[in-house]
Amino acid sequence: MDIYDIDLLMLAFLILLGYWMFAFPPKKINGLAGYRTRRSMLNLDNWNYANKTCGKSWMRISLLLFPMMILSKSITWSDQDTVLLVHVYGSLIVYMLPIFWIEHQLKQRKS
Repeated sequence: MDIYDIDLLMLAFLILLGYWMFAFPPKKINGLAGYRTRRSMLNLDNWNYANKTCGKSWMRISLLLFPMMILSKSITWSDQDTVLLVHVYGSLIVYMLPIFWIEHQLKQRKS
């Protein structure tokens, strides 16, 4: 494993983190660990819903991105540095997308 496999390592870590958030969400609302937004921290029901939903989303995203990254690494369309940057920054953007959906769901639950 070399430095250019850090994107795959990141995916493996986020699969584990997603599983942890889904299966073992933090029991109490806190400012250190878990899905922490103003809406998610309003009450324990929101907290549990947001953590489980975020964890499930991250696991699904990771499992979808993993084969795509392996495929794009096998196709030599650019140098390794560019591929790594596209993977890492693209992944960061994709992992932020569930936040908007979860916040929308929390807003719907409130009313």
